[in-house]
Order: sequence, then C-alpha cells, then structure tokens
Amino acid sequence: MKKLLLSCVTVLLGLMVFRYLCKPIKRNVVVTKFKPNAEYIDTIYNTHGFLFGNFHYVRIHGYVNDTIWYRLRGDFNKRYLIHDVNITFSEGEHYNRKYGILQLNHYKATKGHLEIEHVISTF
Repeated sequence: MKKLLLSCVTVLLGLMVFRYLCKPIKRNVVVTKFKPNAEYIDTIYNTHGFLFGNFHYVRIHGYVNDTIWYRLRGDFNKRYLIHDVNITFSEGEHYNRKYGILQLNHYKATKGHLEIEHVISTF
C-alpha cells in the first residue's frame, strides 16, 4: 500500500513540474498610435530557465488604414499586411532558444487598432 501511495505521489509531483515547464509565456499589446515607418519591437523571454524546445507564435487582430509589415527573429523576409488584419504565424519548433522577437513596422499606416498576442511556449 505504501509503495502504491509513494508511486502516486511521485507521478502527481512529476505532472505538476511538467505542467509548470509547459506553461506558455504571453504578452498582449494594443497598438493604437501609428506613425509612418515607426517600429514596434517586442522580445519575449523563456523564464523557466531550461532550454527545452520552444514554440514561438504571434497573433495579430485589428485594422489599419494602409500597409504594415512584420517579421520574426532571424527571418529576413518582410511580410506585408493591409486593412483588416486577422493572422496567426509562427516560427515553429526551436531548441535551445531563450527568447522570441517580433518586429512590426507601421510602414505607411497612420491610423488603426491592432491587438497583438506574443507567445513563447516551452514543451
């Protein structure tokens, strides 16, 4: 009986630690002031202290009156968005990464309202 109880406690403790390590780290930002060619750069850090695999993604929802562009860390290609924006994009899985970077340039936009959810999830 004691071995069964000890096994259950060990499994429960292991699941609690695993759940803590897999908890995503999120940052929500609302951008309402736009100035042409102004940049918003956001860096989100893995605070768990372990270099496991990370899944880095960004969700942008809202509208702008003209063109904006974005890119993620290490990506040299600019991706352009215009008017109604509702997009989720990611870098996919990466190992031994401590942070994720989003670069958003207002490019030609002067008005708008964007809700940005920036997430790095450890697994």
